[in-house]
Amino acid sequence: MASKQITVRSGLIVSKTYLGRRAMATAQRQWPEVDWYIDSPAMPFEQYPTTDVPLERMIALMVGDTQRLLTYPDQGFQVPVTMPDQVLRAYEYLIAQGYTTYLQ
Repeated sequence: MASKQITVRSGLIVSKTYLGRRAMATAQRQWPEVDWYIDSPAMPFEQYPTTDVPLERMIALMVGDTQRLLTYPDQGFQVPVTMPDQVLRAYEYLIAQGYTTYLQ
């Protein structure tokens, strides 16, 4: 866009609901001059698992994404996000239960 001298003022992020915070935090860090908007499908948690991504894998993916929300700001990949205590407790509980496949 820059090579074509196009100034981007706003952008739309479309993602799965559980990836929205990370996508927004990354976009805000990488392109802070852009006003970001986000949209996700209105879908209850129970409908996310599929035959391609069963519940166990989806939970492990979510644990990995939560870890990145916590660690990526220090690495410069995204802006810091506030993590509610309830989410942190759930994250730690899921790690203790063995959902560690996608942790770095």
